[in-house]
Amino acid sequence: MLTACLPHTRHWVALQCRSPTAGNEIGFGKIYQQLVTRLSDYALMDKADGGIFSVVPADVLVIASSSNLGAYGVVAALALLRNDVTLCHTPEEEIALHHVGVGLGLSDGGGGGAIPWCDGIPAEASAAMVLLMRNIVERTLEDPSARPF
Repeated sequence: MLTACLPHTRHWVALQCRSPTAGNEIGFGKIYQQLVTRLSDYALMDKADGGIFSVVPADVLVIASSSNLGAYGVVAALALLRNDVTLCHTPEEEIALHHVGVGLGLSDGGGGGAIPWCDGIPAEASAAMVLLMRNIVERTLEDPSARPF
């Protein structure tokens, strides 16, 4: 889970969501009532009185199947705003980071194994998303005259 303040703003961004316990991270207080209404069975789980849903809001709530992928989307948006594709990492770096994590003893949040996965997503699949987001930034920032149409 990543919580950060966007530069030059007062907007806090909270990233995270996983089924079926969506809403247990900071920032989900922004939609607390909707969570309690739609997922009432989880509203009374794990905590003596308040359930699992966070009551702490964020100005901007980014919901993703993995906090990493949500963070990469935010970084891609920042890269567009700053006109700087180098803010986006590469697929090769993504795969390497997964393996470094395993070497450090980290385990996959989806299944608990010491494998190069994150939140149940294999390193190669995350790398494909990194490549897609980087390509979108590159194409958007390229000189329109470089396009053949």
